[in-house]
Amino acid sequence: MEAKTIVTFIKAAELGSFSRTANVLGYSQAAVTVQIKQLEDELGTKLFDRMGKGNSAHIKWRAVSSLCTSNS
Repeated sequence: MEAKTIVTFIKAAELGSFSRTANVLGYSQAAVTVQIKQLEDELGTKLFDRMGKGNSAHIKWRAVSSLCTSNS
């Protein structure tokens, strides 16, 4: 797990949009999607519900919460 992937995840959770995250961090939208997908694969769970054309993403707080508590 790379630090830049965590930064991307946090920014995407704050902004609720992979496109806006890409603009803020200076990445392409595809790069953000790849980073989030790699993180989800590594953790074994989906972290966002993708919402189609608008590239908006809603974080799945239950998945994140369960990952945090299971690793403590």
